[in-house]
Amino acid sequence: MAIYMISLVKFINKININKSCAILMFMKSFLFFYIFLCAYITGNGQSYSFVHYNSSNGLVQSNITDIKEDKRGNIWIGTQGGLAIFNGKKFINYDDQDILQSLEINSIFCDSAGIVWVATSNGLLRYDHQFHIFFKPFLYSQNNTNCLTANSESLFFLCNNTIYQIGKDQVVKKYFINDSIEKTVLFFAFDKNDNLWLITTDSRIYKIKNSKITEFYRHPLMVGAIKKGYSFFKIITGEQQSPYFVSNFGTFFLDKDTLLPLMYRYSKFKTANVGQGTFVYNENDSTIWVGGTKGLCKLINEDSSVSFTKSNGFCNNSVSCILKDKENNLWVGCTFNGVYKLSNEACFSLSNTDSADLKDIRAVAVISNTQTLLGSWGNGVYLLSHGTVSEIPFPEKMQNKYVTTLTRDGESTYIGTLGPGGIWKLDNRTLKMTRVEKKVVDQPIFKIFIYHDKLLLQALNGTSYMVDKKFSIIDSTKSYALGNITVVKNEIYGITTSGIVNILDSNFNVLKNFFTGNGTEVNTIESYKNLVLFGTLGQGVLVFDTSGKLIKKINKNTGLNSNAIYSLLVDENNLFIGSNVGLTEIDLSNMTIRIFEEKNGMFNGECRKNGLVKQLDKSVLIATTNGIYIYYPLNDNTNKMTKGYLTTTSFSCGKSLENIFPIDSLSNNVYIPYKIPYSENQIAITLKGVSQRSPDNIEYHYKLEGYDNKWKTTGSGNNVFQYNSLSPGNYVFKAYITLNGSSSETLSIHFIIKKPLQSELWFQAIIVILLAMFLLMLMIFFNKIYEKYIQTKMIDRLEAVITQKKEISDYALTTTQTQLSELKKVLMNYGHDPQINILNITFLIEALKRIKLLWKFDTISVNEFHKYFDDIFITRDSEAIIYHNITVQSVIIPVEKAFKLMELFSLFAISILAENHTAMFSLNSEVRLNKRLVLKFYTVNNLKSRAETPIFTYFKSLSDKLKKQGWSLEVIENPEASILLIVEIDI
Repeated sequence: MAIYMISLVKFINKININKSCAILMFMKSFLFFYIFLCAYITGNGQSYSFVHYNSSNGLVQSNITDIKEDKRGNIWIGTQGGLAIFNGKKFINYDDQDILQSLEINSIFCDSAGIVWVATSNGLLRYDHQFHIFFKPFLYSQNNTNCLTANSESLFFLCNNTIYQIGKDQVVKKYFINDSIEKTVLFFAFDKNDNLWLITTDSRIYKIKNSKITEFYRHPLMVGAIKKGYSFFKIITGEQQSPYFVSNFGTFFLDKDTLLPLMYRYSKFKTANVGQGTFVYNENDSTIWVGGTKGLCKLINEDSSVSFTKSNGFCNNSVSCILKDKENNLWVGCTFNGVYKLSNEACFSLSNTDSADLKDIRAVAVISNTQTLLGSWGNGVYLLSHGTVSEIPFPEKMQNKYVTTLTRDGESTYIGTLGPGGIWKLDNRTLKMTRVEKKVVDQPIFKIFIYHDKLLLQALNGTSYMVDKKFSIIDSTKSYALGNITVVKNEIYGITTSGIVNILDSNFNVLKNFFTGNGTEVNTIESYKNLVLFGTLGQGVLVFDTSGKLIKKINKNTGLNSNAIYSLLVDENNLFIGSNVGLTEIDLSNMTIRIFEEKNGMFNGECRKNGLVKQLDKSVLIATTNGIYIYYPLNDNTNKMTKGYLTTTSFSCGKSLENIFPIDSLSNNVYIPYKIPYSENQIAITLKGVSQRSPDNIEYHYKLEGYDNKWKTTGSGNNVFQYNSLSPGNYVFKAYITLNGSSSETLSIHFIIKKPLQSELWFQAIIVILLAMFLLMLMIFFNKIYEKYIQTKMIDRLEAVITQKKEISDYALTTTQTQLSELKKVLMNYGHDPQINILNITFLIEALKRIKLLWKFDTISVNEFHKYFDDIFITRDSEAIIYHNITVQSVIIPVEKAFKLMELFSLFAISILAENHTAMFSLNSEVRLNKRLVLKFYTVNNLKSRAETPIFTYFKSLSDKLKKQGWSLEVIENPEASILLIVEIDI
């Protein structure tokens, strides 16, 4: 109480009341305060696993004013010396006055859009990735801003005793109530039903609903305190139906239309021993947390409480604010002592005291729902009741208080010791202890078991006894070969030092061998359904069926944290394993393993042999070398926590990932509005996983649909995911995080890799058009070139033809003259005297006709070739006749070859007609299979003797000349058909 008085006097000094008046007021009203305050009493020794943050481990300052959680899972902590943001691993501190305008943080509000609002002693700040001064009406004077609160439509705050409203358009305007109230507003807040609650400077309390103002009746004790100078300093609203009103003389709530002290609703608050209430947090309809001037308490169902003070891991400082985040961590801000975080109320430890050494407990026995016996090694027997440890004295003075075993038998408990007399008996109801006066047990006792209706004893010297309840010996054995004795489900197991386990009968005879250990030490045996479990030193847990067949090994290879097992406990389908490094729990139905950690309140050290005991309230007591720990499975909210927060912080693309798009979306579906060019198809996605419960155990699971075949996993240290050389298309990157088996919601990021420019339809259309235009121009260009080429070619060809025809014409004139001369000589040499002039004229006419044909045609058909000779015989004044035999009329003869044939055949016809102007000729043409044209020209009525004629001789010599020029020419003189000319040419 003295400590409380000193702190209250300091508080009075702080609010600038004259010290002497304050002390006088305090003395006069002492009786009044006694109703509300309780003397501070040292705690019961239970130590919870609070994590403490202050300026020594990263927090900007230790005088806490407010704590809030934003939409991304970060914890915002306001102090009297700056602002801190905690992401589960580290603090980001702000203590720059140029940024915050004032280091005194009064209030923090996190809205649904992810914006964080900070009310300081010099203005209102808005944080959206960086701080902005949102409201600061006076530039060179203080702008005290606080009471950030919101209804369903707007955000409100108080600045210099004026209420302001921030609408959805982010415009600030004054909020009017009425002149008499709004000028005196000291604190205000909206509740979940949009009711506005006000406290004025004269400590009056109002509620405003739909412009209706209601003032509430105040208890006479409150009125008396206000008259003495005490006042309110906070309104707390939340999910509860009505708010709490905190003052420097207690915390009040509304009962209908009257303000009453908190203890009127929660009677256990009187005995919570945490001082007067300073903050109230409603966890649910049945449970609230109340911070006091000297600690923290949890009030349950209005009739039970749990206190948290310096004695069990908390502190004795005043609580300023309380928050329970979405992962079920409890955050408690204290005045001048930083922030405490409680993640699990299911575990606590019992601290040593001057009279109780709990670090060497060797035996445990549960005797009632609230009482457990602890046998110590050297200090006798302790009683654990409601978290408090006290000694149960022996009825006589003993120097040797080494307790070896505790065995409950109905309303009694047998206590085995190393002292004289060996066994003691405790009445569980009266807690009185008496010695068992029997000679058989007048020696140190190591173990006591209940076996059916008998007792099985094992002395320290290795002797085992089977006795009745009157301690009369039924049987005994002094053989060390049996080893240690244990009883499980009325089966006696003998465990030798070499690791052999046998099942014994009641006379200590070996019924069967269960396990040949090969030197493996078995520390403990348990049963589960039809299985027997051995806890070993070095091989973990061995699971057998009832026949002794090994079914499974549970060890480090299958998930345990150690192979050195000292204790086993089966609780329904759960197996608790105490090892040399802590506690492990296995769900035997699905073999999932949970390793308890020190940060969750569990020990990190060696469990005692048989140190796991289930108490009647379903909690598990663990005896360790660090002391006693108690675990309440029903209170364990580890599996009830939310699944962490996963957000996208940036999206990068490009060859060097130089194109960065910051992303801050609270949505689980993020769409990248920028279509990524194919040339920038290397992308990197940066994610941020946040957990306040298990920040070091975050695992990222991710895959890129259409690229990754399955989900990939990476640890918390790697939160950047990169993909190179992505093909064009629509992509969805998906990710989620897991925390100790719990999964967050899946985050999806949608983005598009554009096709290469040459693959775009519009680009292809342009290219096609340009290509068509180019081809058209090219065609025009080449057409002109081709036309020019054709013209040139035609000219060249024409020139070549002209040249060729000129050469042929020249040759024709020359050869005609030569042939005429030679033919004349031949005819004259053989006695012929033709009409020489007629011959000359005939040759000239035929030569001119051939030259005319030469210049007129490039090719001559076989039909035209035959027709040429018809013209010769028609135009010449002669009675000669020519017959034609044509097989293929359309066969074409090159003009130069046709010219020579005409020249040859004309010469032949004229030479014959020179002798006989009535001659009859035959001209045959045919095409053979080898595509050669065969022409035959001969007379059919020029009968001569067999002697060679001069014409034959001449054509024979002419044939020899032509053959040398590559012609195929045969001259045959047939007595019946005169001379036959045969020519073959290629077509």
